[in-house]
Amino acid sequence: MSVTLEIPDQIAHAIRLPTGEREQSLMTELAIALYARGLLSFGKACEMTSLTRVEFGLLLGRRAVPRHFTDQDLEDDLAYARSHSTCFGDGNQQDIDGRNRRTVCRKNHGLAPDRNTGYPSACKE
Repeated sequence: MSVTLEIPDQIAHAIRLPTGEREQSLMTELAIALYARGLLSFGKACEMTSLTRVEFGLLLGRRAVPRHFTDQDLEDDLAYARSHSTCFGDGNQQDIDGRNRRTVCRKNHGLAPDRNTGYPSACKE
């Protein structure tokens, strides 16, 4: 299903955006508004924009829009992160943002996640 919104010409011309940026900018503004009101999930709001999840989250922060973060959101984010990281087989993984992180200590034990960052940092043993 697709929805088309019609904006009267005099209003469309009054929008202070370059013509080539109007449609995407309006989609982003609509996504932010729907998310802020709790009418659209974070993931679906991101899909409406040309932004990544990180970029959209940062934009919400700049606009002081609080995140609606449920336990299901946490599970979804963890699943997404796991599916978008690359293991190099040497105890290192590359995160979705391109940073390398160590997942095992030198004795090949799993690393416990840091309480502040969530990234593995300390040997479990």
